[in-house]
Amino acid sequence: MFGTEDPLIGKVLDGRWKLVQFLGEGTMSRAYKAEHLQTGEFVVLKMLHKHISINTANIRRFDAASREVMSLRHQRVAKMLDIHLDSEGEIFLVMEYLPGESLEEVLAKVGHLPVHRTIEIFSQVLRCA
Repeated sequence: MFGTEDPLIGKVLDGRWKLVQFLGEGTMSRAYKAEHLQTGEFVVLKMLHKHISINTANIRRFDAASREVMSLRHQRVAKMLDIHLDSEGEIFLVMEYLPGESLEEVLAKVGHLPVHRTIEIFSQVLRCA
């Protein structure tokens, strides 16, 4: 649905964040790298899918879960900075942008990871729990 021809690239949300790159899509949201127009800082905006955001029960669950995640602080977990509803009805999370390659990108390049590297990554994930 979205990709290199994403119609949202270049759009400015709430007069503050300009969408500059599509990062990925999941079952609940689309993720974009965005630039804060006043500070020039980059963030990740996770925009809730429309079919989810039209249901008030979904919004309440999303809001409750988001508030719990906002309290999470760990050096290996991106910080959630804000939950936002813009003037067009878009619901999105504003998250810390952490540059670098995703695990998916690394695997696309190398095919598979050596066992010792896999254990190292898995151990890091477990330390976040």
